[in-house]
Amino acid sequence: IQPAGLGDFVFEDTNNNGIQDAGENGVAGVLVKLQNPDGSAVLDGDGNPITTNTAADGSYSFTGLTPGEYKVMFVAPDGFEFTTANVGGNDSIDSDADPSNGMTQTVTLSSGEFNDTLDAGLIQPAGLGDFVFEDTNNNGIQDAGENGVAGVLVKLQNPDGSAVLDGDGNPITTNTAADGSYSFTGLTPGEYKVMFVAPDGFEFTTANVGGNDSIDSDADPSNGMTQTVTLSSGEFNDTLDAGLIQPNPSIDIEKFTNGVDADTPEEAPEIAVGDTVTWTYEVTNTGNVSFDASEIVVTDDQEGIITNIINQGDGDNILASGETWVYQKTGIAQNLTGSGGGTETFNFTGNSGLDGSEGNIRTFSAGDISVKTSAFSRDSYGVFDQAFLGSFSSGLGVTDASEGNGGNGLHRVDNVYRDNYVLFEFSESVVVDRTLLASVGADSDITYWVGTVNDPFNNHNILSDSFLSSLDFSQDNNTNSSSARWADINNGEVAGNVLVIAAATSESHPNDRFKIKKLEIEQVESGIYQNTGTVEADGATDSDLSHYVNLDLQPGIDIEKFTNGVDADTPGAAAVIAAGDTVTWTYEVTNTGNVSFNASDISVTDDMEGAITHIIDKGDGDNILDAGETWVYQETGIAQNLTAPTGETETFHFTGYSGLDGPDGNIRTFSAGDVSVKASAFSRDHYGNFDEAFLGSFSSGLGVTDASEGNGGNGLHRVDNVYNDNYVLFEFSETVVVDEAFLDSVGADSDITVWVGTADDPFHSHNILSDSFLNDLEFMEDNNTHSSNARWADINNGEVAGNILVIAAATSESHPDDRFKIRKLEVEKVESGIYQNVGTVNALGLTDSDLSSYVNPASDIFGANSNGGYA
Repeated sequence: IQPAGLGDFVFEDTNNNGIQDAGENGVAGVLVKLQNPDGSAVLDGDGNPITTNTAADGSYSFTGLTPGEYKVMFVAPDGFEFTTANVGGNDSIDSDADPSNGMTQTVTLSSGEFNDTLDAGLIQPAGLGDFVFEDTNNNGIQDAGENGVAGVLVKLQNPDGSAVLDGDGNPITTNTAADGSYSFTGLTPGEYKVMFVAPDGFEFTTANVGGNDSIDSDADPSNGMTQTVTLSSGEFNDTLDAGLIQPNPSIDIEKFTNGVDADTPEEAPEIAVGDTVTWTYEVTNTGNVSFDASEIVVTDDQEGIITNIINQGDGDNILASGETWVYQKTGIAQNLTGSGGGTETFNFTGNSGLDGSEGNIRTFSAGDISVKTSAFSRDSYGVFDQAFLGSFSSGLGVTDASEGNGGNGLHRVDNVYRDNYVLFEFSESVVVDRTLLASVGADSDITYWVGTVNDPFNNHNILSDSFLSSLDFSQDNNTNSSSARWADINNGEVAGNVLVIAAATSESHPNDRFKIKKLEIEQVESGIYQNTGTVEADGATDSDLSHYVNLDLQPGIDIEKFTNGVDADTPGAAAVIAAGDTVTWTYEVTNTGNVSFNASDISVTDDMEGAITHIIDKGDGDNILDAGETWVYQETGIAQNLTAPTGETETFHFTGYSGLDGPDGNIRTFSAGDVSVKASAFSRDHYGNFDEAFLGSFSSGLGVTDASEGNGGNGLHRVDNVYNDNYVLFEFSETVVVDEAFLDSVGADSDITVWVGTADDPFHSHNILSDSFLNDLEFMEDNNTHSSNARWADINNGEVAGNILVIAAATSESHPDDRFKIRKLEVEKVESGIYQNVGTVNALGLTDSDLSSYVNPASDIFGANSNGGYA
């Protein structure tokens, strides 16, 4: 008979499934007892019970056993229990220990057999718990400073929602401690959930917010139940929390008008009549109860229900605590100006003459309102002229240029020859009600206009068709009576600070004549538009006021004119531009007021260049010059010659005592007053080749000895054209106008060719003559005579200014016989002038102007203008 044995493994069944799963480790040091089938101990030879302890890997064995029947008893270490026995059909991986006593089944060992199926699975009790907190900001998160809630009932539940029972069959429950904590311990590993019961006055916050399960709330708001969790052996799950809120529904609405939080009239934005008004309603959940979109209603007491949501927060249709939605409504700004002040009556009677200075202005007052009155007339071609405004016992009358001294009743407002107009410019906005027309002849039909312009009382306007068209309101008031009458005008009660009354302008047979004796007006006051936005949500409501007033119309226009980019308002700031170069004038037109202008309302002119229509920058391109917007106009031209003679003359004397010949290319310097000149000589052969020559200074003046003339004897040292053409080049220290040259020592004739022009600082940068150099000079002329006597040659009648003069014996004669010396030269000093032009912008009668200037450069020598004179 061979000895037998048995043994296997003690493991921790972490998932409490009764099976040795992969990764479940052995338990070391577990006491294992070898037992007889009756449960008594098997004794060794000394009579002691046979026992062992599991090794570090959880294994154990009993060997050297007599074949027979045995069982094993495992003793669970403190803190452990046995798992379920005999799970599954594989005895090699199940647990064989009876959970009640640790005893396995009886096994029979045959001779030499080793039974390795007697295993024991151990488990440690599990637990769960955590925290019930008051979510004061209702964000579903346990934030720092949010305290626990004590005394909350917590129930331990099975996955199906039934209660977990204790050993006595009672549901297992607990209550949160003073700090809001709770726990369930000593639980068999497995699946559980927890049900929290909200105390009176509390509700559950939003569950499972964010990605951190340790600080969220796990209680379903509808029933307080958490998700199911699986507890492994010895595990304590501390993530099952519940957040409570005390319901406090609250909502806030903030209403804005064109972006302004205009809660009070003092904060009201100014909006022009007819402009768009945008009301914005910011609705914020300021409580801790979320609202569904269907629960929220926004209304405006003037605009009705507001349904346009332009920003719905996170877009989930739930207005959560702290979330803001933005509603919007647009409308058209109303005219809030209306009569309501006192009534005043102007009396226009006086004792003036029938005629006087045209364009006169008369000022009248009624109460604290003043008005300035003036007269105009318009001919059949649409041309307006200023006229004389008289003040008579019957009121205001007009004497225009076609009516002589106004006698024979022609000093009334009439439309018989020219249409007469009376302009009223008030110190403030008024509503004109009616006017008393007296001294009526035949009829008193009238045309009148009412409108608003910028401060007309202090900025007098000149009537034109465009000005009248720009006014807000125009109407005829007709009658068939020749009696004095009150004309009830402006039934629409249009407010304005400008009134124009004319004898009817559209009659085919005009016969209206009258005087304006009285004018009754009402003072106006500007109202305020007020509306209230209200939000209602389940259990909460809020309202907010908003206001606007009409814009105080203050049109303004500015023009800034630049010359070649220079803001040359003054002569000292003038741009420097050479004659003949391009001049670019830039006109920056800016709306400096608060009234927009259409492109058709704006005209830009230049007093020298005419209408400016080329716009290189039109702002936002919508053809409306809005407040603060700038358009840039541009015009180009050619810089004029601004050089002009001063009338101060100087005479150069060229006499001297040089030899007849000397070095070719010599230069002689002369001065007259503070002007200097350098003179040199050249000759040109019939092939067009130029050579330097000798310039002599003799008792009769300057003469030339060229290479073909030997030593200059026999009179060949004069300026002549007998063999080669001789030239004398004069290079001045500044710009001059050459007036005349005295030619002496004349032989046969003294015809000359003269050039005047410009070079860059020739006095210090000597030039060499050539055909191309002569062609570049601005001016050339011949000066001919048939006399062989000395003479003053009156040259340069066009008075061309320059710093270069060339005098040659006539270069175009078929039989040249000119010989002379240049004894004197008379010049006139010059100075550079300034070009100034004014840019003007007109926008519906509102104007502004800006001056701009340019000068020619000091170093520039200019030629004649298109008329041969000075620019």
